[in-house]
Amino acid sequence: TINQVGFRSGSVIVFCLFMLIGGSPMGTAGGIKTTTMAMIFFEVKSVIRGKNAAEAFKRRINKDNIKTALAVAIIALMVVFVAIIGLTFTEDASLRSIVYEVFSAIGTVGISMNFTASCQQPED
Repeated sequence: TINQVGFRSGSVIVFCLFMLIGGSPMGTAGGIKTTTMAMIFFEVKSVIRGKNAAEAFKRRINKDNIKTALAVAIIALMVVFVAIIGLTFTEDASLRSIVYEVFSAIGTVGISMNFTASCQQPED
């Protein structure tokens, strides 16, 4: 294992992106899934090129699937932002640690910058 605290900011951003995307369908990884991200990518590509429909490998992607992919990504990002804001009010930790922890949680990754371990447990 690698101590996550020592990562540079660029590495943290890349890891947060990977944790948000997660793994492929039918796997145990969390996140929004690689296929969801791919559909969003192809939709953005079609908009940039001025096309009416998203295409992947010369096949048209159904608009309902694009809508679902966008909804999943937006909901995930909203959960991330609400969690980050909530934790900044309730926890005494750096924003970097909080952001990393939230992305780790949304992606069910299980890695931490020692933020969770340092949280105080409530007394019984």
